[in-house]
Amino acid sequence: MSRNDKVSSVTVFDNYFSYDDGTAEAALVAQERRQVAVRFTTGVADSLRAVQFHFPHASIDVSEQLFDLRVWVGSLDSEPVYEEFSVTPYYTDLFYDTLQGFSTYPLIDEKGQNKAIFLPAGTDFYIGWEQYTSCNGLQCIPVGFDKNSPAGTQALFQNPGTGWQPFPEYFPEGSLMIRAVVGDQTPGFTPVSTNEAELLTELDVFPNPTAGSLFFRLRQNDFPEYRYQLWSSTGQLLQQGELPPHLNLEQAPRGLYWLKVIHEASGRQLSKKVVLQ
Repeated sequence: MSRNDKVSSVTVFDNYFSYDDGTAEAALVAQERRQVAVRFTTGVADSLRAVQFHFPHASIDVSEQLFDLRVWVGSLDSEPVYEEFSVTPYYTDLFYDTLQGFSTYPLIDEKGQNKAIFLPAGTDFYIGWEQYTSCNGLQCIPVGFDKNSPAGTQALFQNPGTGWQPFPEYFPEGSLMIRAVVGDQTPGFTPVSTNEAELLTELDVFPNPTAGSLFFRLRQNDFPEYRYQLWSSTGQLLQQGELPPHLNLEQAPRGLYWLKVIHEASGRQLSKKVVLQ
């Protein structure tokens, strides 16, 4: 009879920082206007390229909720070095990942281009979010919490509006499922459907947020094959027509809008939020 006298483990060397083991046993929910952040520390100089969140598939669909994404370098008491406002919590699916997968948010600049944040060796940096839209209890955006990986317990911080502080001692041990993607290459966004994935490879929309000018770039420059619709945050159709290379929104009120782009021949659609500031 074989003896059960061996233990094996696997250590993954990849392009991201994380504390979790890839599986969520619970979730952490931040109420409106409460910030949560995770601390990471670099061993060598590197570049932050993207942020990954695990959003558990729960009984309540929060894909219509919005959050603000922030990155700090050095200290949470300093100004964020990166902010992205009104971000949508995309759910992964079996086509692109697994149900325990991560949604990827590449860092982008004001022109919609990839952005890298330099991280000196031996430096603390923090990734966090703030619930933006109004919510109540479990209707707020949940982020995966790995209860089997206690190493991340000391890296959790919160700001209820009165300043940053560690999570209280009675809070359960575990790791928040947020990952920092580093290196010399920027990954793509996590698509939400097959149709959107195809359009994401063909169409760029930038800058977003915008001060009034929204530009479109198509790989084949075939603008007459596409139509667009611009909707208010309350569901009112404001504009529609053939997709132009440039859309002027300078006279529109500041706020959140929804843009839908439709390829007429195939019916493929892409929906994006647009922030006018």
